[in-house]
Amino acid sequence: MNALEAGDAVFDDATVLVIDDSESNRFALRRWLERAGADVVEAATASEGLEAVAALPDVVVIDVRLPDMSGLDVTASIKRNPLTQNIPVVQRSSVAIDLADRINGLDAGADAYLVEPIERALLLSTVASQLRRRDQSRTLELALSLEVTGVYDWAVPTGTVRWSDSLERMHGFGVGEFGGSLEDFVETVHEGDRGRVVEELASALVDRDHLLVDFRFLRQDGSIGWMESHGRIFRDGLGVPMRVLGLCHDVTRQTAERQRVEQLRAIASALGTARQPDAVMSALERELDGTGLEAVVSARGAGVPAQRLASAGAGEERVDIVMIGAKPTASADQARAIAELAATALERARLFEVEQTNAEALQRALLDHRLPCVPGWKLDAHYAPAGVANRLGGDFFDALVVGDRLVVAVGDVAGHGLEATQSMGVARVLLRTLAAANDGDPVAIVSEARRLVPTVLAADAGFVTALVAAVHPDGRIECVSAGHTPPIVVGGDGVSLLRMPAGPPLGVPAARRDRAVDIVIGEADWLAFVTDGVLERRSMSLDESLDLVADRIREATTAVDVIAAAAVGSGRTADDRVAVRLERAGGSG
Repeated sequence: MNALEAGDAVFDDATVLVIDDSESNRFALRRWLERAGADVVEAATASEGLEAVAALPDVVVIDVRLPDMSGLDVTASIKRNPLTQNIPVVQRSSVAIDLADRINGLDAGADAYLVEPIERALLLSTVASQLRRRDQSRTLELALSLEVTGVYDWAVPTGTVRWSDSLERMHGFGVGEFGGSLEDFVETVHEGDRGRVVEELASALVDRDHLLVDFRFLRQDGSIGWMESHGRIFRDGLGVPMRVLGLCHDVTRQTAERQRVEQLRAIASALGTARQPDAVMSALERELDGTGLEAVVSARGAGVPAQRLASAGAGEERVDIVMIGAKPTASADQARAIAELAATALERARLFEVEQTNAEALQRALLDHRLPCVPGWKLDAHYAPAGVANRLGGDFFDALVVGDRLVVAVGDVAGHGLEATQSMGVARVLLRTLAAANDGDPVAIVSEARRLVPTVLAADAGFVTALVAAVHPDGRIECVSAGHTPPIVVGGDGVSLLRMPAGPPLGVPAARRDRAVDIVIGEADWLAFVTDGVLERRSMSLDESLDLVADRIREATTAVDVIAAAAVGSGRTADDRVAVRLERAGGSG
């Protein structure tokens, strides 16, 4: 037993009008339909049926032979009435008929035609299919009634294009005013998209079954909208395109909303990289170019600019978004969002300025000091800040005399900004203190610093690399590295990096005891202690980087020269850099 025979409902809540003069036929039809979940209304004559149709049933099942009027005439009457024309009509005949009779029934407006003997399953399936068609029709009618969807029918061989009334109204035409040709359609496409649309249509006709294209369109009042068109391409037996039938959706509102979101994202991105108030306003000016809007910054309490759309406070200042064109592309809500983004960026830039000033003052206090004078040696040092604003970092140097030794240290605290600068100051003082407490022994200095850095630095501070060297009275230089760039050795044998063991950064336990390496430089030789920003290059080892600038570094006579020579061709300006140049007093400098 199949589902229909089991009595399962197939169209709950549907009302079916049965018009038949045979009581036995009406009984059978009512029993079948009610078991399938339908509400059944009966009429024994055509006049009763037309009266019942006024109640707008969902489907009409009608016998073509009625005592007072032909079922064909009843069907035609139903289809002529605008209120009932969309009700599906299923005609049935209780006697055998020829093809001409069936054609006459369909011509009268019938949606389906059944001939006795009629199986129960066939009747129910036919009624169910008509209900589905009715639902689809109602959905289409609703979509078209919203004035955002229209139907087009393009006869490809003739170039004739028919538009639904709603599609004409979407373009600002009166009903029937659209010209009706492919050329007329192309004229309604915005000139900026016209060439692309024509190419897309031609391409789709070559080998595709579907057409999807979006474009700007022109309304009759001169305004511009956005259209999205979906079409099905029908071909003949030889594959020649004959007809394109499809829907056009006015997506102006959705497109405008998407563009507003994209504009806000672009503004947020541009302002997010600006670190000074002037840079914020310059970036905002670029993003607002062509929008009919302008940003004006004034003190809180100042007069309101003419044509102001929105405003947002930025500390002691106010950002006003004003209209400078006749038709700005942004709404008041959009202008308000832009103002808030700009105000937030300005406040952030002001804070960066304060941080920059404080960090620079701290760096000067920590790094600007006299280098010690040691007989027989020349010492020079230089700190180069990053070439990018607000990129103050943690590079440092120090030199002091402990007993009969000159102790030189360079190091780098990971990170940038005021926090890195503060951590750099702590690390530098720690190394200086440990140098004094350990008689300038570089191994002891680094080992103790490795143990103490996690305690004296903030928990969230970046790791610290350091290189500590002790110059002994006999000219021997003892070097220890904690994850730091080795010294550059410049001498008669060329320019090279000192080969030495490098333990992990300070604060990271070492697997073995820190070890020093000794070097003795001649009268014409010198050393350069540098931080990583001096030599590092992308996709290149330190040795390869040094090879590129070896000749320039050989000629460097000051620490400034070392940094400048190493920077040639590196493109690294986003990191601070330190160089300390050490040579014998009788050397080439």
